[in-house]
Amino acid sequence: MKVVDIKLTNFRNYETLDLSFDDNMNIIVGKNAQGKTNIVEALYIMSTMKSFRNSKLGDCIKEDCPFAEIELKVENENKVVKNLKLKLNANSENEFFVNGNKIAQKKEMIGWLYAVVFSPDELKLVKGAPENRREFLDTDICQISKAYSGLLARYEILLLSRNKLLKFAKNSATLNAQLDIYEEQMAVVGAQISISRQNFISKLNEYANDIMGALSSSKENLRIEYVGLPGETREEKTENFLKLLKESRRKDLELGFS
Repeated sequence: MKVVDIKLTNFRNYETLDLSFDDNMNIIVGKNAQGKTNIVEALYIMSTMKSFRNSKLGDCIKEDCPFAEIELKVENENKVVKNLKLKLNANSENEFFVNGNKIAQKKEMIGWLYAVVFSPDELKLVKGAPENRREFLDTDICQISKAYSGLLARYEILLLSRNKLLKFAKNSATLNAQLDIYEEQMAVVGAQISISRQNFISKLNEYANDIMGALSSSKENLRIEYVGLPGETREEKTENFLKLLKESRRKDLELGFS
């Protein structure tokens, strides 16, 4: 998969930009604050639908402009060309297009372009909090699996629903019955997410250790491990996760969130 060209409109510091890429390596050079990283950010956004700068997509709209657009022409290994477009609207929902056709869901944009970014901030993978590592896994797996993206979206909805109950529910009998329903679903989806992450880490390990061997002249090994939910099978993970949710329910009720 390669990017043939990119067009930006009202994106960050660019009013307009039309840039074509070479088939081989491309290096973007320029003075500070000219917008080099903005181009990289736009490419990454079209791969993951989020910025690696930890900013909201709306922040990418040029100041005092009602919208911004990123347009890409990408070509896969079979020479099939796709035209991708993301329109960021300041006062309404963002819009997504593939080959000129508007699509309804953001997740349908993922999978047309694979991108990996490395910056000084990436050191947070080893130095930062666990959520940084989970975010790394989720972002990368979503690029190659729309099913996984759907699992994360479903889990987020269930988590928000559980939190709302914990915060606002009054009737304890009704509350516990509703929590039972959400927790059972969370356990099922959570187990699937855990297994997907473990499988991804297993594949990543094969490459990571080879690279470490090359860097260290075979003097050092590198192993990555994802602990995840306890249990070997999906059924065991589901059961164990459900048990953990129920055990934490009293404390979560006191806090008002999961």
